[in-house]
Amino acid sequence: MSVQKLGEECIVYANEKDLAYLKENMEQFAVESFKVKLEKSPVDLVGGVTIMNLNGTKTIHNTLDSRLKEAKRRLSATVAEKLGVI
Repeated sequence: MSVQKLGEECIVYANEKDLAYLKENMEQFAVESFKVKLEKSPVDLVGGVTIMNLNGTKTIHNTLDSRLKEAKRRLSATVAEKLGVI
C-alpha cells in the first residue's frame, strides 16, 4: 500500500466514494509505526488515493489517472522501440 511505501505519518486524499470506503475499512490499512490521517474533504480524483507526508515534501500519486499515464508512457516506449524509432 502507498502508506507503507511512504513510511511515515501522512495524510490520505481521495474522492468521496473512496474516502467513504477508507473510513469504513481504516483498521485494515492501519500501520502501527506511524499515524495515517484521512483528509475530511473529498478531492477531485477519478479513483485511488494521493498520499502526502505531514510537511508536504513527499507525495505518492496512486490514482487511476497516474496509473494510466504511466501505462501510456511504457506502451509508447515499447511501440517506439519495436518501430525502431528509439
